[in-house]
Amino acid sequence: MYSESTEEMDNEGSFEPEIQLKLSLGLKPEDADEILELATNCQCLTQDKMSMLEQSVWEEAYNDDEPYSVFIKARAVNGDEEPLAGFACYGGIPGEEGCFELYLLAVDEEFREIGIGSAVIDEVSRQVAAAGGDTIFCEVSENRNHDAARNFFESLGYVRQTRHYRFFIPEKGNAVYARKIS
Repeated sequence: MYSESTEEMDNEGSFEPEIQLKLSLGLKPEDADEILELATNCQCLTQDKMSMLEQSVWEEAYNDDEPYSVFIKARAVNGDEEPLAGFACYGGIPGEEGCFELYLLAVDEEFREIGIGSAVIDEVSRQVAAAGGDTIFCEVSENRNHDAARNFFESLGYVRQTRHYRFFIPEKGNAVYARKIS
C-alpha cells in the first residue's frame, strides 16, 4: 500500500493537504462492483471495451493465478470512509519484453483535477519498473472530447507515436502514446 496527500494552494499562497490518498494493488471480490460502476460513470467505453474490462475485473477479483492485468486502486481517506477515487488497469504486452500497456485510467468526477490521476500513473510506472518494464503504451481517442486526456498524458511525459508497432495497433480514431520509464 502506498499513501500520498494531494495538496492545493490556499488564498495566502501556502499549500494545505486537500485529501489523503491510499493506493493499493490488486482487487478483492468486494471491489469488483465499485470498479465497474466507476468505469461506467467515467469513461466513454465501447460495449466491447466494457466487456473486456468486466472480464479482467472478475478474473482479478476471483482468480488466485497470476493475473493477466493488474489493478491499482486509489481511495480517498476521510475518517472511516474510503471511497474509490480512481483506478488504473495495466498489463504486459505478450512477446514484447519490457513493454506494458495502460488499458484504462479512471478517476471519479468528484476527485478530478487534484492530482489523483497523476498519483495513480506514478504508481503504475513504479510497478512497471519493478517488474523490469521500460515502456508504457496507452491508446487515447483522437476525438475532441478527449483533448483533456491527451493533454494529461502528454503532461506526464507520454509522447504520441508517429509509427505503428506490430504489437500495438490502435483502433480506428485512436492515437498511441508511449512513455519510457527509468
